[in-house]
Amino acid sequence: MAITTFAGSRLILVRHDLTGWPGSDLLVLQVLTTACWAMSTFWIPLLVALFIEKHVIIGDQLRYTSAEWSIVFPLGMYTAATYSYADAAHLPFLANVAKVTVLIAFAA
Repeated sequence: MAITTFAGSRLILVRHDLTGWPGSDLLVLQVLTTACWAMSTFWIPLLVALFIEKHVIIGDQLRYTSAEWSIVFPLGMYTAATYSYADAAHLPFLANVAKVTVLIAFAA
């Protein structure tokens, strides 16, 4: 979802460079991009819950394994998508969300 949000945001941002871009298609793109961003936002609590289950409840030692990439990559991609979406949707407060999630992704 985050990758789709990032792609949709980039398409929205370059729409002024495209000639003949119909307005209704742009509206569909904006709605779908917003829906994808919302769905990717709902994945973050699930990632947190799975991390807590694995490392706190089960007690698996905190060390890098290739399986941890399934947590790190979505966090980084969500950060990039949120930052781009904030610009495309003219919602500057979402850039602050991206600033926080980038720190969490770096920590992960």
